[in-house]
Amino acid sequence: MRYLVYGAGAVGSLIGGTLARSGLEVGFLVRPPRAQLLKARGLTIAHQGESFNLGRAPIITDVGQLEGTFQPELVLLTVKAYDCSGAAADLKRLPGSVPVVSFLNGVGSEAILKAALGSGRVIAATLTSSVRVTGALVILERSRGVGIVTGHPAADRLAADLTRADVRVRRYANADSMKWSKLAINLLGNASSAILGWPVDRIFANRALYRLEHEALREALKVMRALGHPVVSLPGVPMRLLATLVQLPAWLVRPLIGGRVAGGRGEKMPSFYYDLEHGRSELDWLHGAVLRSAHELGVHAPANQTLFDTLSLLLAEPAQRPEFAGRPAELIRRAAANGVPGMPRV
Repeated sequence: MRYLVYGAGAVGSLIGGTLARSGLEVGFLVRPPRAQLLKARGLTIAHQGESFNLGRAPIITDVGQLEGTFQPELVLLTVKAYDCSGAAADLKRLPGSVPVVSFLNGVGSEAILKAALGSGRVIAATLTSSVRVTGALVILERSRGVGIVTGHPAADRLAADLTRADVRVRRYANADSMKWSKLAINLLGNASSAILGWPVDRIFANRALYRLEHEALREALKVMRALGHPVVSLPGVPMRLLATLVQLPAWLVRPLIGGRVAGGRGEKMPSFYYDLEHGRSELDWLHGAVLRSAHELGVHAPANQTLFDTLSLLLAEPAQRPEFAGRPAELIRRAAANGVPGMPRV
């Protein structure tokens, strides 16, 4: 099968590079600056002291360049959620009805893609491996795997190709359960890290900040239950166990949950931290998605509201970022004022 990776950041570079290494035809559609870099240096994937350079893969900067050069049978969409609408409009220009696999974080992107392309062309998927990119170097820090929703022949072929490339693959019948379970794990430490400029292990070492994260996860799981989406474990991520543990007192499970989540990220800061520097964020697809459903269902979600409002403020008013950087007291004060349980008075 011939693959087109739409967006060669950390996720797209890892998945596309892994498939190419196994001998499959893989092309990359990227922005011009990254296209120049990849053409000059090639894409290198490093993991556990070993590295592999992809060499000369087809690299384009516009869908229109595909005609007559590289005809994909499947598109792997790996852009940020805030770029989904633009990507959907772009993918409508593809000849034929090539299926699109959505690896986007959060909840809501698949609906955008289905509205633009038709529901029969969209396949939901998720990556749980921890990966970061530096220029043309992709560093795989924690290899976990890929989740793919069943029900489309192209999903079966992708699963088979990934398995042959030594990627752990798990299949899911319920796309909502898979995407919401991934959303829940993505929440932990993400917004707080961006707000404070701290790594996740430092967030979780602070009792009040951990309690804020604990409550945000409990709220998300409560919303999932109200929506009727069962929690599912993800490749390398025992989400069902985590969902059970988080119902216990925060002080009891903080060492276990904090160590697992912080260690699972490797040395990489969460995505919200990096995106804040560029003035954009997937916040609306994560905490925002929780809040929209919570409001519709009548579920109280003060922890998610605190994190959403605070990070939204910093996105809209960058001059206020120094007031929060390295200073947890204001975030904790806001959480207490919103009624998040267990918050001390500061």
